[in-house]
Amino acid sequence: MRHLNAIFQGDWRFIRQSMICLTILSLISSTAFAETLTPDSEPVTLMSLSDALNMADQYNFQLQANKKNIDLGQTDIRIAGEIPNPQFQIQMVYGNIYRVAASPNQQNINHVIETAGKRRKRVDAAKAALQVTQYQFETQRWDIRYQTKQAYSDYDAAIANLAAIEAQASLLKTMVDIARKRFKAGAVPESEVLQAKLALSQLKTQRRQAVGQVEQAKYHLNTLLGNPPQAYQLSDLGVFSLQSTKSDVAPLPSKPLPDLATLLQKAQNSRLDLKALVSQVTVNEKQLRLVQAQKIPDLQFAGGYLYNHAPYPYSPVNYKAYFHGPMFQIGANLPLYHNQQAETKKAQIAVVQAKVQVDALKKQIQEDVITAYQGIVAAQENIKLYEDNLLPHSTEVVHLAQES
Repeated sequence: MRHLNAIFQGDWRFIRQSMICLTILSLISSTAFAETLTPDSEPVTLMSLSDALNMADQYNFQLQANKKNIDLGQTDIRIAGEIPNPQFQIQMVYGNIYRVAASPNQQNINHVIETAGKRRKRVDAAKAALQVTQYQFETQRWDIRYQTKQAYSDYDAAIANLAAIEAQASLLKTMVDIARKRFKAGAVPESEVLQAKLALSQLKTQRRQAVGQVEQAKYHLNTLLGNPPQAYQLSDLGVFSLQSTKSDVAPLPSKPLPDLATLLQKAQNSRLDLKALVSQVTVNEKQLRLVQAQKIPDLQFAGGYLYNHAPYPYSPVNYKAYFHGPMFQIGANLPLYHNQQAETKKAQIAVVQAKVQVDALKKQIQEDVITAYQGIVAAQENIKLYEDNLLPHSTEVVHLAQES
């Protein structure tokens, strides 16, 4: 009764409080409002969060581009396993000076024999690098899916916010009519009518901003989905209605959380970015072993055949004869000036750096999990407060306002 008296006495503050309460309740009706966002002339499909995630996996531009890195890594393995090709050389000499000097013609084949298992170490390093690439791709895929889920939720929230503003506008229009009738009846001054109109005008600017937020959220989601050509509507609406209803966007708020220690252990074992960084340590260690193997020089073999048509040195006349015979050479680089010292030092530093990055990421993961866990606990408490106290009281106040 006290609330009713306040309304009949022109208590505009109570009217505004009632409007806010109705705004909270109007979030529940966001699903129905979503049907007005897409023109009726276009074929519309319902898109759940699962559909959006699958579409992002298939059509996201960044994922499609980075997926090629896996193909490149597989090609690097084949390149690392290639055996150096032999070299064929032929030398032909002409002119008197060459014949007098008995310079031979020659045909030979040169081939490099790699020592210390360099080829196997290259293949091992390439395989480890491919594993890092695969983890990096899965990490980005997880990040794209997270962004898609966030964008889907933002789009959902923008629709709910616009629905709430529409509900406020409807209530304010009613308030303007009520104030006008009460002014004509002499129950309130004209200032109450002007105040109601001012509130309605201010709400129009909020509505324009809300419409822009809806379009921005939809554009962001479309970018993550690879710009789907067909029109769609979100099917997982209502998660922002402050009701405990399960959807793909969020689980039930009342669902108990695992203990923090379990979540921390699971994060350390499951985070793809951590697995990628641990694999990078393995890559650097294999690169170090490859550099150490390169200290051992490779052997260069050459085999051929020499021949020449030149004057016979023991003949009393100008007699020419063919001289010929096989040739064999073996050589190796001499590590006189350097022997992979700088390269070895660089590889060792890379191993230490990767291990430090692993430790830093582990600490960052621990901080992220603790922060997220505390946020979820606080959100559950707020939802329970809304459901147990604020929403029931707001419903009663709005009911009294509607009766008045």
